[in-house]
Amino acid sequence: MSMLSRFSIANMSLEAGAKCALFDVDEKTAEYYGTPFGEISWVHADEDAHYSRILTYDVSKLVPQLSCP
Repeated sequence: MSMLSRFSIANMSLEAGAKCALFDVDEKTAEYYGTPFGEISWVHADEDAHYSRILTYDVSKLVPQLSCP
């Protein structure tokens, strides 16, 4: 997924009521910011982190929608 797509999804998630929307750091993230992956690979969730709910979506199967005023 492109960085612009990630930015759009994170932004729209907040507008839909989410508290936050995060993506794992990967090689594409490092390339976008011009930083070697080894310098940012430490940015990840704690291994023992507890989540009340984890939602996973295949965004390639989502149908675009439009919200009107």
